[in-house]
Amino acid sequence: MSSTPGQVAEYLTLIAWRRFAVYQITRQRRCEVGFSPWPEPGRTIGSTISAMATSSPGRLRAKISVTLDPALLKAVDLYVQSQPHLDRSKVMEAALHHWYRTRQDDAMIEQFSGPDAVEPGEQRIWRRVRRAAVSRKLKRPAR
Repeated sequence: MSSTPGQVAEYLTLIAWRRFAVYQITRQRRCEVGFSPWPEPGRTIGSTISAMATSSPGRLRAKISVTLDPALLKAVDLYVQSQPHLDRSKVMEAALHHWYRTRQDDAMIEQFSGPDAVEPGEQRIWRRVRRAAVSRKLKRPAR
């Protein structure tokens, strides 16, 4: 299953806008009840979990160049402008993490939804083992 560049762009835009909405709602609710608009590191607010503080805040990341549709870049820039703790790189990294998790989920679904590679002889043996276990269980006196 490969994605076209247009699909990836739409996906990144969707993720950016969803995260923007969650942050806006969370910040608004926290301000209404008198808390700081941003959660402390490692704390949960509803279904939004903030990142845990790391022992090495300057982790190494590879620098790449990305060519994007101008409309998508504008959406990312608008989102980043409203989020003082984010930049383009962090938005792209979050979107790519989400994309990678989706690819892993798809691979697992494909792996486990395919036909069983178990031979018919082995299936018969396991069926006999299960039936023997059930028959032993049913013959036991009640406790």
